[in-house]
Amino acid sequence: MSIQTIFKTTSATFALIPGLAVMLAIVKLPPGVSNILFGAIVESLGVFTLLVLFLLAKKIMLLPMKRVLNMSILFFSFFVFAILLYLGCCDILIIHTNKFETSVLFPLWGSSELDNLINSAGSRYNLVFQYGPAGVEDIIAQDLFALSFTKIFLCLIYLSIFEFLIFSFGLIGLRLANHE
Repeated sequence: MSIQTIFKTTSATFALIPGLAVMLAIVKLPPGVSNILFGAIVESLGVFTLLVLFLLAKKIMLLPMKRVLNMSILFFSFFVFAILLYLGCCDILIIHTNKFETSVLFPLWGSSELDNLINSAGSRYNLVFQYGPAGVEDIIAQDLFALSFTKIFLCLIYLSIFEFLIFSFGLIGLRLANHE
């Protein structure tokens, strides 16, 4: 079996994993975001990225291996940064309470009423515990723009995690597959 065949098979398999992970809820998304819709978006974007890399294969082959390796390492570094950013944002913005068995997504910025309630409760967790998830979500819903912006921000970071990984492995894979 040639390296090119292995790369094509591996690329096709790898392209399915992120979207399936999202659809099966292995990788958590912000509350209120559809796993199936977002999984399909991740799949489509991943396949598109692989196709673009494949179309640019001749140009990639002209680049020195050291440059391709450096680009791949850079994309992998972006991948690690995106994961850390996503996890950090989720840790701050998504509050899960065992008492209510639900999660509440707080916006990146809150209304003055929300900020005052958080300050008086002592923390976002305490606010959800005191008012309940529905009560807090009602207050958050007063500023739908901030909540929508937060969801879009988190989803873009989430998408970039997979894109950076695909670029990182795709560049090296194309270079090696055509190196035979």
